[in-house]
Amino acid sequence: MKSYLGDDGIWYTAAQRHAVDVQLQGCIERGEYVPKKVCSKCGQDKGIIHFHHKNYSHPFAFMVELCWRCHLILHLAHRFPEQAAAYDAQIAAGVKFPPVFSHDIKQLREHGIEV
Repeated sequence: MKSYLGDDGIWYTAAQRHAVDVQLQGCIERGEYVPKKVCSKCGQDKGIIHFHHKNYSHPFAFMVELCWRCHLILHLAHRFPEQAAAYDAQIAAGVKFPPVFSHDIKQLREHGIEV
């Protein structure tokens, strides 16, 4: 895990991020947070669903669940702004993409993203 600039403009160290991930897993195990297992952006409920922390000040208060595709495109939007905007427009228009079951970045080629 690397250091990360949160959506709040604060840099979070790898150690801080890891600590929040451990806290989140504890919250899930104790039933304090029940994952929805649905992408909050596109509604996908199959395939890989990730937790995306907008900031790391709380284990789940500032977290959203995103499918693999939405999560990767969110993190790559600074490198591929036009492609990310086109994807967002498609999602807003109701386009549904197939679920993703493997962490294969090549799956983003259909969105014009080559990494």
